[in-house]
Amino acid sequence: MCRTQSSTSPINTPIETVWDSVLLTLQAPQERIEPGEPIPVTVFAGFLGSGKTTLLCRLLESTTLTITAIVNDLAAVNVDAEKIRHTTAETIEFENGCACCVLSGDLGLALAGVSQRDAKPDAVVIEASGVSDPTGIAQTIASVDGVILDGIVTVVDGQSWAEQILDTTAAHLFRRQLEAAHMVIVTKCEPSAEGFAGLCDLVPGRAVLSAAELTDADASEFLLGAVLKGARLPIDAHSHDTSAFASEVISWHGQIEARAFMSWLDAIPPAVYRIKGLVNISEQGELKSVEVQAVGRRWRIAAATEVITASSIVTIGAQGDSSYTEHSDSLRKLVKKAALEEGPHFKKAVPPKR
Repeated sequence: MCRTQSSTSPINTPIETVWDSVLLTLQAPQERIEPGEPIPVTVFAGFLGSGKTTLLCRLLESTTLTITAIVNDLAAVNVDAEKIRHTTAETIEFENGCACCVLSGDLGLALAGVSQRDAKPDAVVIEASGVSDPTGIAQTIASVDGVILDGIVTVVDGQSWAEQILDTTAAHLFRRQLEAAHMVIVTKCEPSAEGFAGLCDLVPGRAVLSAAELTDADASEFLLGAVLKGARLPIDAHSHDTSAFASEVISWHGQIEARAFMSWLDAIPPAVYRIKGLVNISEQGELKSVEVQAVGRRWRIAAATEVITASSIVTIGAQGDSSYTEHSDSLRKLVKKAALEEGPHFKKAVPPKR
């Protein structure tokens, strides 16, 4: 872990906005809340593919607290929420928009509903979409009675952040997500790596922790109550615009040939930031259901936890970039070709091996 100190930490500066006053009243839900106390809300932020869902699943599977998870996805299909539903946590989904702007009203209503229950959760964790500005989400939390911001945890892909901070479309948002953080969790990167040290220099006053250092037993201690373990420099509020990003959902029935699909993944252009979904593929005559994850040009395929009846891929990229739309169109051509070759009746995918 690296910690740096900042003389401009909001803890030592005058209260000038509602945002700053909220930060001074934060608490850590290490114990169950008492009746009448506001429900602490933690925000998991971070750019597309940083590992927010994996981190949230670790927290939900290891904590003894009752947590309500709110999962936001820019696309019309919320792939990440499906993973979280496999845990025991209550899951509320927001899709086809950003919880920090377009869906902020829906988020406020959901938080108000949770706070008014007789049986309240011990905490709420919001997994923001990869293109969300967490400041907007914090402002929504501050406007709802019965809940209180408990901290913003920004998750960073240790292998991709150096590219993201130079990307003309993504750089400004990436910096905003860092600036809003009380704590930064670095994934896919060991603390000894050069990228880890470079990231520490970008976030003075925050605790920076490698996900590799975070044990399941420590997950709730570190991830809940993040403000008490880090600091946040003052940042200016601004309206959040996601028009620079485009998303598409491509769905189909049947299977696609594995080698052709992997060639499509190998051809990911720089304008595609994120790909995720569940796909039925055919490999050496055997049909398999697989989970697909791609961040930039790095991709992986793993056996799905269950057999799927229909394939669905979410892509997120740079709005107006022809290489993004052409890459999506090339997948549609593969799907159409597979349907013509196989006909209307497809074999059933085999269950994953346990």
